Amino acid sequence: MENQKAIEATPQLPDDCVYWPIETLASGVVHMGRNAIYQAIKNDGFPAPYKFGGRRSLWKKTEVLEWMRTRPQGVSGWSVTKGKVA
Repeated sequence: MENQKAIEATPQLPDDCVYWPIETLASGVVHMGRNAIYQAIKNDGFPAPYKFGGRRSLWKKTEVLEWMRTRPQGVSGWSVTKGKVA
C-alpha cells in the first residue's frame, strides 16, 4: 500500500522531458521493428535518437509524436496479392 502512495505522489514530467527506449517505440508507439525505425531515420525523417552513456539510444517523446502527427493516416489505392503489393 505504501508503494501505491509513492507512485501516486510521483509528479508527472512534462512531455518534453520524457524519453523512450527503442523497445517502447517498437512495441507500443510506432509499431515498427528496430530495423524499420532506423530505416525511417535515414529515409523518412523519423527523429534521430539521443545518446546516453555511449550505447543507450533514447527518443524524445514530443519529437516522435510530432513525426507521427505528420504521417498519412492510412493508405488508399493499395492491394496486396500473393505477397506482392500491386
